[in-house]
Amino acid sequence: MYAKENLSKISRMAVTVTTTISLLLISTIPSLGADSRPPQCLEVERIEKRKIEVRNKCGRDMSFKISYAFWADSACMTIRKARTEPYTLKKGKRYDGLRVC
Repeated sequence: MYAKENLSKISRMAVTVTTTISLLLISTIPSLGADSRPPQCLEVERIEKRKIEVRNKCGRDMSFKISYAFWADSACMTIRKARTEPYTLKKGKRYDGLRVC
């Protein structure tokens, strides 16, 4: 009798712990979509087929990466405030915008 009660308590505790851990893990996953888009003060202009210019009007240094459809994004890069920098896109990959990092 005591064994069944203890087993029942242990099972409920295990479910509670598992649920709590799952919720904590899910809450730490960064959201994709609107939150990863750059602010409007970080402007992009396409100057050639494989070249873009990124203009930082944010008033502070900004970190971003170039996003490609169906391909790995670039490494995280930083552009200083009030600067415009040219970047060359990967050959044969579809440019999909900038993402903050």
